[in-house]
Amino acid sequence: MHQARTRPYAQFLADHKAEHRSDFNRWCLVVGDALQIAGVIAALRARWSGAAMLFAIGLGVATAGHLREGNVAKSFDTVQRHPLWNLRGDLEIAKDVLARHR
Repeated sequence: MHQARTRPYAQFLADHKAEHRSDFNRWCLVVGDALQIAGVIAALRARWSGAAMLFAIGLGVATAGHLREGNVAKSFDTVQRHPLWNLRGDLEIAKDVLARHR
């Protein structure tokens, strides 16, 4: 039963990693996600204008990576279909990127 649940995520993760082939796109993911997380934290602290700015810049940085690889539409579709898997996949990609650059 556990294997049946992990296999679809494993396929999703493989596809998600394929959407982030270049170093540029992977670094855009790391920086963009960090800015978006900072935006969420700012929103939780009721710092609305800073939150909006951080989130928008983060989304722009992440989108720039996908524009360069030509897969923006697929990226937005992935987020809509599996938002939690997308977040989990982003964290795994970020962990790999940061581990390689220590």
